[in-house]
Amino acid sequence: MYPGVNLGSGESTRYTSAIMRTFIASIILILLTHQTMAQHDYATAWKKVDSLENLGQFQTARDEVMKIYRLSKEKGHADQQIRALLVKAALEENFMEESWEEAIAFTENEIGSSPVPVRQVLWSIQAGLNSRYYQMNSWKINGRTPLTGNSPGDLTTRDAAWFAKTTTRLFLLSLSEADTLKQTPLSQYQAMLTGDGKSRKYRPTLYDFLAFRALAYFSGEKPGMIQPSRSFTLNDPHYFGPRAVFTELSLLEEKDESFEGQAYRIYRDLELNLRIKPKKRLKREKPEELAVPDQPNVMWSMDFMADRLDDTRAFRLLNVLDDYNREGLGIEADFSLPAERAIRSLDRIIEWRGKPLAIRVDNGPEYISGVLLRWAETHGIAIRHIQPGKPQQNAYIERYNRTVRHEWLGQYLFADIKEVQATATEWLWTYNHERPNMALGGITPVQKLKRQTQIAA
Repeated sequence: MYPGVNLGSGESTRYTSAIMRTFIASIILILLTHQTMAQHDYATAWKKVDSLENLGQFQTARDEVMKIYRLSKEKGHADQQIRALLVKAALEENFMEESWEEAIAFTENEIGSSPVPVRQVLWSIQAGLNSRYYQMNSWKINGRTPLTGNSPGDLTTRDAAWFAKTTTRLFLLSLSEADTLKQTPLSQYQAMLTGDGKSRKYRPTLYDFLAFRALAYFSGEKPGMIQPSRSFTLNDPHYFGPRAVFTELSLLEEKDESFEGQAYRIYRDLELNLRIKPKKRLKREKPEELAVPDQPNVMWSMDFMADRLDDTRAFRLLNVLDDYNREGLGIEADFSLPAERAIRSLDRIIEWRGKPLAIRVDNGPEYISGVLLRWAETHGIAIRHIQPGKPQQNAYIERYNRTVRHEWLGQYLFADIKEVQATATEWLWTYNHERPNMALGGITPVQKLKRQTQIAA
């Protein structure tokens, strides 16, 4: 079925075009309604749409969506109306050559007959459509000759200045009727929101959400887009003053119309001038260059991975690798793997493998915890942290993670965590005993270990 609203994860939708998926994922957050309505009233209709879409019958699915759209508009169910508008645009891209032009024209036509705050939502959608259309076609648009005066034209003839001016106007219109928007709590649409919800506290009202959408446009990179001639500069100390002074600034209103000026205006309205204390970054000395050890248990590498079950629940994997022969020593799977679980896994491995001299890890919370560091000190094992932001310093385990992802994890849909652990154990045996490793000259990790044992004997 079609996705719900996601304020934090940014998960993409299931539609064919990557561009439209990205756009729909960003604007579907703003589905809303004035009337409380049980979602199951539309469930049958949406299941039919979903079934047709899965069969590749996109045009028939679009026709069903239009039935939902007309019904929801007639009944005043704004959440279903906006959802249908977005799904309609996504489906049309699968069979309509000028789907973006159709989406823009259809949305524009619906704005006039829509009430507040649905109108503001549609203005924001329209602005986003214009912005994405420009980004996809900037190579053509930037070379067009500007139309003079009020000359008629459509999207195929509009120049870059028109797109900049129109998109700016639409985003500003989406913030009109601010008092109404600020009195519309986003929390009342909880049934239509998905994700972990971590960012919702920063956007408590509809105004906050639409303002952040506009802010993302005005403060983002827009290569090639022509800005208004009057530029914005931070030349007044009041811009950095206390919030009470900052929020009362009025000189910005007529000062300029640049993207930076518009962004700063929104910052002021959202009272976002407060300085945020920067996070302290870990400083690590550059570790020794990666080198293949000359025997087992000299250096192990350890890292976490993440994936989801078929029911979308997230789980984690802990991978442990011996750098000497690239042997996978263990894959631990569970919904939560704190430092204590990592230690238990390492203890089990040490029982049959022996302990390493050192373990190379990144700077995740599990690896910098006092629990793990005390365990390592007790066992005489050195923990070698790589520098933050430089995963290439732990390249052996990173390359192994890629193999895990491509050859096992990405090949299955798991029903539960027991199935994950069972298939992990089976795959790990195959990887160590049967899969030739090019880094080892085409032999398996177990074969290299046996050769080393024979040489030592």
